[in-house]
Amino acid sequence: MDQISAATCQGASTASFRVISGSVYELRLLLSRRDGTGPKPLKLSPIRIDFSDDRGRPVDLRLVTGRNHVPHLNPMQVELLPEGPVLQDEEEAARWHAAGYASRFIVAPPDATDLRIASDDPDVEIAAAEVLPLGIDWPGEGRATSRHVEAIAASRAELIERLLPDPALRPDPVIRALARIPVEQFDAIRGQFRPGGDWRKVLKRMAEGAEAEAEEFEERVRRLAAARRREIRVGLVGHPRTYERLRFLCDVVWLRKELCTDQLAEMGFDLILIETVAESGPGDWNGAFLQLDGDMAPEGTALFRAARARGLPVHLLLSAAPAASHFWRGAIEAADAVLVEGNPQDWSGDAPCPALPDHARFLRRATEPAAGPAALLEPRLHDLMLVPVGSDLFQFPDFADFLSTPGCYDALVTEFHYGFAPSSLTPRLKGRKVAMAPDLSRRQQTYLLRNATIVLLNATTLRTEAELLDIALDAIVAGAIPVLVGPVPPEGAVFAALDRVTAPSELMELQRSYRIAWLRERRWRALYRLVMRHHVWRAEDRAALLGEDLYDADFDRPRMSTILVSRRPHLIERCLETFRAQSWPETELVMVLNLDEPPSNLPELRENEHLFVLPAHFNIGRCLNMAIAASTGRYWAKMDDDDYYASTYLEEYAWYYHATQADTVGRIPILFYMSGQDLTLIKSQKFERCRRITKLMDFSSGATLSGDKNGSLPKFSNSQRNSADSEWIRSVTKSSGLRTASYDGTSFIVFRDADESNHTWMMSGRSTNMIGLSPVCEGNLFERI
Repeated sequence: MDQISAATCQGASTASFRVISGSVYELRLLLSRRDGTGPKPLKLSPIRIDFSDDRGRPVDLRLVTGRNHVPHLNPMQVELLPEGPVLQDEEEAARWHAAGYASRFIVAPPDATDLRIASDDPDVEIAAAEVLPLGIDWPGEGRATSRHVEAIAASRAELIERLLPDPALRPDPVIRALARIPVEQFDAIRGQFRPGGDWRKVLKRMAEGAEAEAEEFEERVRRLAAARRREIRVGLVGHPRTYERLRFLCDVVWLRKELCTDQLAEMGFDLILIETVAESGPGDWNGAFLQLDGDMAPEGTALFRAARARGLPVHLLLSAAPAASHFWRGAIEAADAVLVEGNPQDWSGDAPCPALPDHARFLRRATEPAAGPAALLEPRLHDLMLVPVGSDLFQFPDFADFLSTPGCYDALVTEFHYGFAPSSLTPRLKGRKVAMAPDLSRRQQTYLLRNATIVLLNATTLRTEAELLDIALDAIVAGAIPVLVGPVPPEGAVFAALDRVTAPSELMELQRSYRIAWLRERRWRALYRLVMRHHVWRAEDRAALLGEDLYDADFDRPRMSTILVSRRPHLIERCLETFRAQSWPETELVMVLNLDEPPSNLPELRENEHLFVLPAHFNIGRCLNMAIAASTGRYWAKMDDDDYYASTYLEEYAWYYHATQADTVGRIPILFYMSGQDLTLIKSQKFERCRRITKLMDFSSGATLSGDKNGSLPKFSNSQRNSADSEWIRSVTKSSGLRTASYDGTSFIVFRDADESNHTWMMSGRSTNMIGLSPVCEGNLFERI
């Protein structure tokens, strides 16, 4: 996070400053009258503060929390002193000048890059303005700083009373306000940094729900296995993470050192895969395939010989750093295929590594989204920070400072690659008690990633960049947001995309920002798309790794069919615009006009756009059934003709289905654009229902229903006139054999016309529909999601 230093503006009607989204600032303002007339009473003058983003668009202050959480803003009342006497004494003049400076406190809202301060009173100008980033340790120093702010405000009020002995020039309400306003603003902001989260609840869930989680994992494995054209069995010597990934690609078995002769004879392997790790996941094969001189140990050579005797190919997966590959020279030369996980650029230049054989193939460095999807069985808990690089706390004191300083989130320290003793770590944290979880299984590591809000990683580390990247990739697909500590990130697009902090105060401001649910989800969705596009194995990777790709040709890019039923032909152009903006490459549109006669001025359709006209007496369920039957995609996804859908709406559905292996996935209605008021409302409490494997009736908005055509989903009702969606949802959630998942709530916005009669569903028809709604911004938030 780049920091902006204090800025000053002198003598103007307005003052403009650069700011950083999420940072807390003190405004120091000195106002003066333009006319310069004689003494007038002390007064509060209205000052407006306006934020804008890097495109010059206004940024609403309510984006901070869905409501204006800092009091006394817009207009912000700032005290204006009477014209001061001409003082010859410099000390008295300095006191008068100091008394004129007012302090106010603000938080830069999401996306804000610029701040403009202006007087709403034409007779008042801003004589001087300063914007000072606070950068304090809020949990540790917030209370003391609050008392300091209160003391300064009180002493300033006393100073003004002494400088203005005439009571007529200093009305009591104004004196009380100038002492109260900055304190109330500061305390409101301090409340946003209140410590939260509790990892103990997650650890308890992990222990009590292990069986359910294991069943859920195996169900995803079974569903992906059923999608393969045939099965092959792989004997693995490698890392538990690789074993976990292979579970979703083939039938994989740990090849045990003491049992391998019998395993090779009896288990019907099609392939042996050896990964460049010091020892295999179960703890054997230690040093069997690597030596300082590059030769293999006898047991490694024996495995290659035994595999060849049975006609089994042996593939070597080079996942270690290039600089360490010379230890594996013998295995590289002996392997039938050499697969390198990473970038070819890492193996070029002056790196001290042996030449790769001509048949070596490069695989993208990848995660497996189905191994640890973001959708949980239980409601997601918040304010949780996972530190999976605990050994770095021993090596780097600056990194340890981020744990020894109390933050807004509950922290849990563990280590995904190396061992560490919790008792020896406590002194490094200056005595602060931090929860620790050593000696985790791979399944437990993934579970913690899936429950974390953010994952803290050290950019300056003794581990390889590949190891650090693996953690970041796994964290993102699991639903967490990785954060890098350090000014310079490692190379690579993923590292460049991550948030960076260089001081504990910056981490606290970031933690506070990610308490804003819509902002946190928007950030995660962007990272998720980056990983899913570039860091998941595709057909060419699987074929190189296993000798063939076992999935159908459309497995990586399934066709997504948009299903749209409308009775409003004037919205056809808008529907086409929404569909054509979609980022997913394999799409089709099946639109049904529920009218007796087609409109005369239909727009020209593209090859993947199909329009049908069905009689007006057909109910919407019948129209949906016919549209789904006419679609050719693996998955179908509904769109309504008037709601707002992100350009990544279909793309994210494709990824969500891959990760969850669900029969139907939905989105939660959280954001509502009220066109009559030109206002976006938010139901923040509904974020608790996002990213869940759930059987709840409200797992999806009717406007975002979707389904897998290969599944056994029910049809929509042919009789229900206006409740086909809710009846379908009820039927799905009551079926024991169907998997339902809810994911995000920010990839679409519900549109509400000023005239509710233009909608089938009357939002204000039930009072409960309006409970919990609060304004988040003027205008439509859609362009920010």
